[in-house]
Amino acid sequence: MKIKQLKNVPSALFRYFILIGLSFLILYPIFVTVMISLMQTSDFTNSAVRYLSLSPTLENYKTAAIFLQYGQTLLRSLALNVPLCLLEIVSCMLVAYGFARFKFKGNGILFACVIMTLLIPSSIYFTPFYLSLQDYGPFHWNLLGTPLPLFLMSVCALGVKNGLVIYILRQHFKAYPKELEEAAEIDGAGSFRVFVSIMLPGAMSIAATCFLFIFVFRWTDPTYTNIFLPDTEFIWTRLSNIQTDMSLLPGVEQSDFYFRSILKNTSIVLYAIPLVVLFIFTKRSLVESVETSGLVG
Repeated sequence: MKIKQLKNVPSALFRYFILIGLSFLILYPIFVTVMISLMQTSDFTNSAVRYLSLSPTLENYKTAAIFLQYGQTLLRSLALNVPLCLLEIVSCMLVAYGFARFKFKGNGILFACVIMTLLIPSSIYFTPFYLSLQDYGPFHWNLLGTPLPLFLMSVCALGVKNGLVIYILRQHFKAYPKELEEAAEIDGAGSFRVFVSIMLPGAMSIAATCFLFIFVFRWTDPTYTNIFLPDTEFIWTRLSNIQTDMSLLPGVEQSDFYFRSILKNTSIVLYAIPLVVLFIFTKRSLVESVETSGLVG
């Protein structure tokens, strides 16, 4: 037994080496960003300072919050993103359920088209979609400059990287035994009742995980909001304009590279706080969904 355990030591050490290396690649930039956000400009010219400031300060967060208009833009961003993400997860679950449990002609072709949305750049089909919204429907509505295009995309499961979410949910629904549906149909339940009463309760953990993915995709890729709502300021809008708008702050000179770096890193930390909070609340569901996916294959 001891000899067998000794043989497993090299493979275990190799796995730990890979995990530690990947963790370093992921966590090191975050660590550096947080450390810089606590520094003062004098720390950059002090050779004794490597990561930890000699006099850490939270004043940088106060300045960054003023620059980002943090309270106002954060609430506006959440008020838009949360409803869109809820609509997307519901629509993606319905689409995935249809692909997983119904057999119809063209099922495979249509699902292949869903996967192709992950491979084809959105700019290819975005232009005709944008032009159609200038003259939409029988009444020739101009929907540009309103949140309606974003809600239309969410209802139709056309959000950012929704193809990946549909694929994950489809694999989950596909693992359910057919006997569950047959038993429910014998009791008089229709397809929608089967989905709500049988499929949905068992898919809450994977749905929470997919909601996390959707929220992160939308929070870190605000392309659609910048195009459809160009006159509305969100937190990512303020962050993307940080280089040009920083000079508007009183006392910030164009050549003050150190303070600009501190302010930029502090703004990134504030920008990422909602993602960290969301991950904390969905961490248990994330772990459960991974374990469940591993069991059903």
